[in-house]
Amino acid sequence: MTGDLWTPPQLARDGRDICRLDAGPTSWNYNPNRQMAGTFVNYSGGDFQSFRFSSTTGLALSRINWRPERQFAFFENTILYKTYLSIYHSLEADDYRIAETPQQKGLGVSRSF
Repeated sequence: MTGDLWTPPQLARDGRDICRLDAGPTSWNYNPNRQMAGTFVNYSGGDFQSFRFSSTTGLALSRINWRPERQFAFFENTILYKTYLSIYHSLEADDYRIAETPQQKGLGVSRSF
């Protein structure tokens, strides 16, 4: 097995080639002219003996050749109780006014798990 163009192969201790996977040009929707920026904040509390929680919120934007492509916000929340209960929710909201697809306009939820 050999590596791809973006990640050179590494040799294991017994001399075999190892291939690593990365977010190179074979990933979905790859564009070498894309720039991305964003920020997020996480707040967590509680203890491992009872209830714990974690909440992450962030904003991001991407552009291709300095033209806006996508602006979005994301929210991830987790509630845990010892080792018995785990509730996780992830939501991503997009601003479609700048999207290159004319059939989508305005704000909307693009992912919610």
